[in-house]
Amino acid sequence: MDLLASSPPPPDVVNSWAYGKEWLWIRALNPHPVTLDDLRNRLIGCTMNWYIVGRVMNDIWYRVFSVIFVGLGISEPKQWPPLYGHYCDTSTLRGYFGTFWHQTLRWPFQGISNYISHQVLGLARGTVSRYVNLFIVFFLSGTLHSILDVAFGGHWYPAGGLLCFFVFLPAGIVIEDVVRWAWRRLVARHSNSQNGGWLVRIIGHLWVIFYLALVTPIFNYPLQRIEGNPTYLVPWSLVRSLF
Repeated sequence: MDLLASSPPPPDVVNSWAYGKEWLWIRALNPHPVTLDDLRNRLIGCTMNWYIVGRVMNDIWYRVFSVIFVGLGISEPKQWPPLYGHYCDTSTLRGYFGTFWHQTLRWPFQGISNYISHQVLGLARGTVSRYVNLFIVFFLSGTLHSILDVAFGGHWYPAGGLLCFFVFLPAGIVIEDVVRWAWRRLVARHSNSQNGGWLVRIIGHLWVIFYLALVTPIFNYPLQRIEGNPTYLVPWSLVRSLF
């Protein structure tokens, strides 16, 4: 990872990060023509970041510390459950971020969001409060990630893009829930769910990849444009210190 972050990217890849291309789907903010390379880079980058690199980077440290703490007798194996779920759970955005992705921040922020929605806003338990909680949890997580990005050498503008990205995630879940509700009401109850189940799951996986590829560049592309500063990925570079 250090070697990848320290190596200069190819020119065609740099062009795909050009200013404004993160807003591919809002023409007023993106002055560049949309090309097949833009779409391909988004899809490949999304798949690598969310299904391979992101998981490995988080999971490897979790496993290292679990071995150390269990080996020293400080904790027991049962106190280190798997950090990530199964890839089968990624057929929906809700499943991806609620089951597959790590939940280390969700539970602390869930308590804060419950207090805000019920005690501060006075919302009764129900559909509205659940979605308000959803947006608050993602907003708090985005705020924390933004602060960490700045602390590791980033700038507030890319960090702001990160916060914006975290707000788009619950919006995608809301869209997803509406579509699934309509599907159950209008289609699923009138058809054989066993015959259509596998097709629905495939469409779900494609939807998740599509949506993440759509919104991830909002925070990722501005970070990539920070020249000579890969600290957001590798805080200290052995490669750069040697060469």
